[in-house]
Amino acid sequence: MIPSRPLDLGGIINETIRIIKLTYWRAAIVLLVFLIPGLILINVGVDEIIDESQGLVTKFTTISPDAPTLFS
Repeated sequence: MIPSRPLDLGGIINETIRIIKLTYWRAAIVLLVFLIPGLILINVGVDEIIDESQGLVTKFTTISPDAPTLFS
């Protein structure tokens, strides 16, 4: 990865593009492998928390009708 000769600005740009072409797809795959499952878990988890909290609010409002309404 280290060039064996001194490079001018065009050579630096060409080497940078070459290195990015070699390593970008690997970094993208690793990012997707770790990112997508986490996003799915967060999305499912947040939906479950909202559903559970709405269920609790309806339980408490049926017990105490004078309680403030948190969800409309």
